[in-house]
Amino acid sequence: MDIVGKIVNWFRKEIEIIRLQWQIHTMKGKLSHIYEKLGEDYVAVHRNDPDDLNADMIQEAVRLQKGIRERQSSIDEMRGIVRCAACGERIPNGSLFCPYCGMRQPEQKVKVVRYCPECGTKLEVDEVFCHHCGARIPQDDAVTEEIVLHQNQPEKKVEEKRPLNWGGLFVSYAGYFACGR
Repeated sequence: MDIVGKIVNWFRKEIEIIRLQWQIHTMKGKLSHIYEKLGEDYVAVHRNDPDDLNADMIQEAVRLQKGIRERQSSIDEMRGIVRCAACGERIPNGSLFCPYCGMRQPEQKVKVVRYCPECGTKLEVDEVFCHHCGARIPQDDAVTEEIVLHQNQPEKKVEEKRPLNWGGLFVSYAGYFACGR
């Protein structure tokens, strides 16, 4: 077999390997999603089950879920995102109607949010010192802003979709070929 034939065969084999690796990657992603869903369902069912063998992990999962919700709520508040009073979807602040369910939104109220002028940490209304950096916060020096909030903001589980990391995949394959498999 001549050199061109060997190169063509090698190339075909490498393309097939890449195709199979991609199928494995896709299947692992689907399997990971199934495991994640099974775990979420298990925690939801056994959340209050003190005799469960996995009680410590369930309590930790519940604690983490609460922390995620709190942090997502802070991000939403900073970005001016609120929850629809009817369906719970994330909608732009000030929306009169929900773009997902069409429900008219309730009257809005204004909330004053204060931030430390030194480090930018969100402050409670009555804080005199920043709880993050310790800087003294006189009332007139604090950075404030008014945020219009809906009166009713029911929580709804929002399923975040993670985008495929094409760059990482490309670098992995490039490294694979550079090292000679």
